[in-house]
Formats: sequence, C-alpha cells, structure tokens
Amino acid sequence: MTYSKHDDNFIYFKGTQSEGVSLGADYIPLKKIYRLPRNKNTLQELYKNTGSYTINELLQEELKKETLVEQLKDSKKSVKTSKLREYQQIDAAVVRQFPVLAIFNEQRTGKTPTILDALKKEVRGLIVCPASLKLNWKREHNIWVGRDAVVISGTKQKRLRTYKSLGDNTMIISYETLRADIEDILKIFKHFSYLVVDEAHRLRNYKTKQSKALYKIRKLCKRVYPMTGTPAVNHSADVYGILKLMFPKKYAGYWSFVGRYFMVVDGYFGKEVLSLRKERMKEFNDLLFLNSIQRKRAEVMAWIPKITHKTIELEPTSKQKTTFKQIISKNTLNDEIIDNPLTKLLRLRQVSVDPEYVGITSAKPKFDFILDYLNDNDESIVVFSTMTGALKRLHTLIPDAVILTGEQTNEEKEHAVKAIQTGKSRVLLANIKAGGTGFTLDKADTIIFLDKSYTPDENDQAADRIVPTNPEATYGAKQIITLLVNGSVEPKIEDMLKEKINIIQYVNHYGLSRILD
Repeated sequence: MTYSKHDDNFIYFKGTQSEGVSLGADYIPLKKIYRLPRNKNTLQELYKNTGSYTINELLQEELKKETLVEQLKDSKKSVKTSKLREYQQIDAAVVRQFPVLAIFNEQRTGKTPTILDALKKEVRGLIVCPASLKLNWKREHNIWVGRDAVVISGTKQKRLRTYKSLGDNTMIISYETLRADIEDILKIFKHFSYLVVDEAHRLRNYKTKQSKALYKIRKLCKRVYPMTGTPAVNHSADVYGILKLMFPKKYAGYWSFVGRYFMVVDGYFGKEVLSLRKERMKEFNDLLFLNSIQRKRAEVMAWIPKITHKTIELEPTSKQKTTFKQIISKNTLNDEIIDNPLTKLLRLRQVSVDPEYVGITSAKPKFDFILDYLNDNDESIVVFSTMTGALKRLHTLIPDAVILTGEQTNEEKEHAVKAIQTGKSRVLLANIKAGGTGFTLDKADTIIFLDKSYTPDENDQAADRIVPTNPEATYGAKQIITLLVNGSVEPKIEDMLKEKINIIQYVNHYGLSRILD
C-alpha cells in the first residue's frame, strides 16, 4: 500500500483489493486507485499501514483541528455581555469561526438567536425555512440583527420584483418557494453571504426537488448552516442529506457514504441500510462532533420542570366496535372497498378519533373526555391531532378555543399562538404538522393527543412546544396525555411509536397484518 495524493476531501492510495476492502475504501477504476474520506481516523489507519511522512503531516493537521474545536466549544473567553445565554454566546463564537457548520442543538435551546447573533455583521444572507415560520424568522431577525429582513411571498411576478430589489437585505424564503423559483434566483443572484436552513432534517429525502433546489443554491453561499434538533428522524443515515449540503464534493454519493458507515444488505425492496458498523462508529461520531454543535436541553436548561406523561384508554362505543370488525374482516366500510393497508389503517384510526369522518353517528369517547377534562380542570390545554376535520368539529363544541391548522395564513397561526400565550384563550386545537414546530406554547399546562403522527419525531416536536425555555418565568406542572381507544389499533401503534418506529415504513415493509395481529 502506497500513498498517492490528497485534496481537501479525500486521501488517495494504491494497494491490493484486500487492502482497499479492509479499510472500506472506494475504488476508482479509471485511475486504478483507492479513495478514503480525509479525517483523523482514516489518516491514522493509513499511517499505520504506510508510514508515510505526508500522511503523518495531514494527521497532525486533523488533530490540531480537533483540539481547536474542543477548545472553542468549551471556551468561556468568547462570552461577552449579551442577551444570549452563556452557552449560546459560546456557540455563536464557534459559528463565526467555521464557515460550514451544522447546528444540531435540541429543540428550543435557542438556535435562532444564536445563529442570527453570530451572523449579524453579514449582509445579504439567505434563510430557508418552513412557510409557517417565515414571519417568526423575520421578527427574530429584527430583534437580534437590528435590521429588517425581506420575506418572499405573493405571486410569481411580485416575487421576481422582490428578488431584483433585494439589495443587501437578508432574504427569508420557504422551501416550497425556493423550489418553484430556483432557476430565477440563480439567474438574478451571484452570491449570498450565508445560507441558513431551518428544519434541515427535511434533507433526509435528498432526491426531492426541494432538496435539489437547496443543493443548487448552496453553490452561491460562502457560509452554510443547516439547523435541526433532529438530524436523524428515522435512521442515523438520514444525516447524509445534511452533509451533502455542507460538503457537496465530499458527500456526492449516498451509497458510498452508507457503505462506509453502515451495514447494507439486499432486502425484499432492494438495498436496506441497517445499523452503524462497529469499526466505523468512532469515525462517524467524530465526523458529527467536528462539523456540528450538539447541545442537549437537559445540560443547559436545568430549570426545566419534569413533565408527566399519562396514557388514558377509553372504552369504544358499540358502533365503533362493529365498524372495527367490518374494516378488519371484510375490508369494507359502507360502500368503500379498502384494499390499501395504509387506507385501512387510516379508517381504523378515524373511527377511533371521530366516527363522523366515515359517516357514522356515534358518541365520541375522545371528545367527551376533553369536554369533561375542561369542566373538571382550570388548566390551559393544547389538543394535538393529525386530523384537521376532527379539530374543526371539536371546535364547534368549544367555541372559545382557538384553532391552528395548515389551512390558515401565517398571520392567523400567529394570532392563535398569541391567544394561548397571553391567556386570552384557554384551549388551542392544533394540527400536529402546523403547530408542532416553530411555535412556543409554554404557557399551556397540558397537551392532549387526540391521535398521533405516524412519524415519532413529529409527535416529539409537538410535545416539546410546552417545555419552558425561560428560567426567569414561573411555570406550573406540565403534563402530556395520550388518548387511546381500547380494543382498537391505537394501543399497538402507541407501543411502536414509543420504540421510535415509523408506522408508514413499517406498514410498507411488513404489512398491516402484523400490527392487527
């Protein structure tokens, strides 16, 4: 084995096939050479095998970089008088030091103020976020940067006029608008000083048009900062899409990445990515440590109150029981033939939550529980559900409640959140997708889940909304209640969600029969 050459991303060497395989190297047939990602771990392996002076020099550079990162992350010297908390000031100093860095701090540790404070001297930045959070980013930008930012909205003609008149202002744009306007943006702009990508776990689907638009715009940006508290939603390999945004040359191929760090087998639906390789675990962890900030809320917010979790099983009505049996045994519901397993699962859940969805007039145990709870307690509550129709029907029974769904404008969503936060309303009825990210609902005492998302992370983020992040404020006890209909499919789904199993993935791979059994 002999060292050949290196660049910023890779080390190249010549050797036998067995040597290449033992190191997990990629073979480049045209050049008859092996390639390894450049990092401390691969350099240590190569130096052990080659004794190359150049490899040792590169290794010392990586070790110095690691030491620098460790010192910066722990340094108190960077802390100055600021509105930011101490750990946020340290993180802001790290951001200023590194032009490409992921911010994986846990939800609601204050990622937004940290990044804006770190970049406040930069002009013409680009912030990409979910549409529902554009106004929130604009407000935070004004607070922490002290300058106005431009929110992209309106018709295509209006958006084009806004792009052309942007000047040095920072632009806030939704994922969807970026995808729709990417070619126009690339024609109009030559550079952005930075790119901030909020809720960057969306890049786990790295092949989508939305992700590809981000990879295109990244070429115009000097600094790149993906942000998410959940970089891996379903699997550790999900982080690939984020790394591809950060280092497009180093992580150009998905299968090369997962082949190095994960066990890959041929499954029924093609290649299946399994757990981390034990021999690459340290390298994978080092990779994340060197290229991201990862704060856990429990470490930096000792004042957070303990949250009580409670699961309440309710007895189904006779009509609900009859309908469950009909759907499961006969694959029918009224005149509907239900062949698709996901549709069958949806119908079973709809009957559990609100039988009116499928045209059945029946008592609704979950609705009755919430109404009784409101009568027996004076708490402020947030009711979460994936079913907007059920929330609307519940709203007719609680007219003083405010509602937050994906059908509303951003201004209407902000109004609903403000009502619960200021005490003007006692009850917020929220769709999990619409209200589960980006909003602070810490004045609420209790969350009640009518039902949950198939994706565990979405439920976790929704539950996280009531966790207080302000040590100066006084908060009462917090609790999260999950309502399940006994004898339905819901208790089994809840068990799977607790194990962090994505229900859609499970049904697609194994079928609904396993859940029903």
